[in-house]
Amino acid sequence: MPTGKNFSRGTFALSALLVFIILSGAAAAQPALPCSFYSSGTINGRPVPTGSVITAQIDGISRGSIVISTDGKYGGPLLDDGKLNVYEGNNGDEVIFYVQTPSMGNRLEADQKGTWQSGGIIQLDLTFTGEEIPRTETTQGTQGGGGGAGGSEEGAATPTQPSEQQFQNAGHVYDITSNITSGNVSLSLAKGDEAKFTYNGKEVSVKVKSLSEFAVLFTVSGNDIVIGEKGSANADINGDGFAELQINVDKVKDNKAEVTLSLLAKPVTVSGQGIAGMLVSDGSGLWISLYAIVIIALVGGGIYIWRKRGGVKDESFKYRYE
Repeated sequence: MPTGKNFSRGTFALSALLVFIILSGAAAAQPALPCSFYSSGTINGRPVPTGSVITAQIDGISRGSIVISTDGKYGGPLLDDGKLNVYEGNNGDEVIFYVQTPSMGNRLEADQKGTWQSGGIIQLDLTFTGEEIPRTETTQGTQGGGGGAGGSEEGAATPTQPSEQQFQNAGHVYDITSNITSGNVSLSLAKGDEAKFTYNGKEVSVKVKSLSEFAVLFTVSGNDIVIGEKGSANADINGDGFAELQINVDKVKDNKAEVTLSLLAKPVTVSGQGIAGMLVSDGSGLWISLYAIVIIALVGGGIYIWRKRGGVKDESFKYRYE
């Protein structure tokens, strides 16, 4: 028969195993950190002008963009400088960079390539060379073939610097909570229009603050994000440093933006799912797991102390465990 000491050791071992399983699941569920790039940028020998947008792609899909606020620089080394954050890559993925200025109807590919590393902060000077096709009515909102130096590419993001000569405020509010949790939501939004939904108990607001003929300025839960036509951006709506929402601007026309919203991480749903359901792919799953660890530790510690103090005096219990 197992002794009291063996019983205590078994309880401790079981608790340790449960803690290990929960920690392993929580670690596996956490999304990768973005890879951040910053440095200088030139286009045909000139500093990339303010108002231009540099977009990063992995496997032909836009994974992040930044609007140039200082001529010739896209972000900087300091925390407050901002950076080109590239999301959803795998270590070693090749990152291709494109630039488009407010006066261009095409975009140019950088001579340099980046290498994606989770959590990496990489300084990379970018040089863009090639023909700059002036923006006209025929080039607005259209993309040419084949990227690379001197070319344009299908699905290119146009410049993202709306002017302040904006359109009349429409002010419609759309509650999309039930729709966005089950799939993508497509909306036609004018200036002042707002989409709202609840995510992990928090109300999220995506509002069109202003728009020009080729770009949209959104306010997402208090943070401004500028996206050009055919462009996309990811937003952290949970306050955990990870991107949970993707915003795509499909078209800007007739004072409205055709927008698609989709969740990159589903909301937490604990009821009826047990521990596996708690280990979700956003930051809140980690906190739930930590609470579970504390509970297991308290239960295990309580059993240990109870046994040390003699446990129950029931003879049948004593016979079984002594």
